Amino acid sequence: DGGRIARAAVWRLRGDKLRGTIAAAKLGQGFALLLGGLGVWLMLVGGGFGGLWLILLAFLLGQSARGALVQSAVNQRIADVRVSDIMDRQPVAIPAQTPVTGALDEFFARYRWSWFPVVDEGGHFVGIARQERLQRTYDGGDGWLTVGAVLETAETSSWRVDENRPLTELLSSEPLGRFGALMAVDGEGVLRGVVTIEQVRRALQTALGSPAA
Repeated sequence: DGGRIARAAVWRLRGDKLRGTIAAAKLGQGFALLLGGLGVWLMLVGGGFGGLWLILLAFLLGQSARGALVQSAVNQRIADVRVSDIMDRQPVAIPAQTPVTGALDEFFARYRWSWFPVVDEGGHFVGIARQERLQRTYDGGDGWLTVGAVLETAETSSWRVDENRPLTELLSSEPLGRFGALMAVDGEGVLRGVVTIEQVRRALQTALGSPAA
């Protein structure tokens, strides 16, 4: 559509995606005013349904443009914030060589959490240990197995986020919304922290100047 074309054009000319989004939103607002004015004129001259339809279309377009401007304003305020700025830098992690029995006693029973990140001997994030899976392993008589041996690794990559990525990327992160938290790693894959939805929410509230609940 026209808004996307305008955004792409400004982005290409200035090398700034944010400016492109703002330009497209303002163009959308202007077009909404034009449509609304045309709709009112049609209503006055007896255009009836056609005028009403244009007014409704103008309203929807204007709302969309305003939403884009608000989102752009938020992105501007948090443009320099990185994952490392808001993450918990002292995450509780289970060593992969820990026996399942030990993990259930020393971590799950102690902290009352349903999952923990798991790291190898070098501190690299290797997966997520879920209490339900470890409990099944223990109940099946295999409590002697290590946590690393019973990990579900299919979603491991989805849990990762580079600690240097901008906070803006987390706003649309599907894994963060699904899991409620992501594991912040460095360039070598070493676990450096955990970032949660709540931490992202507080960062946004701070950026917008509203008190965190």
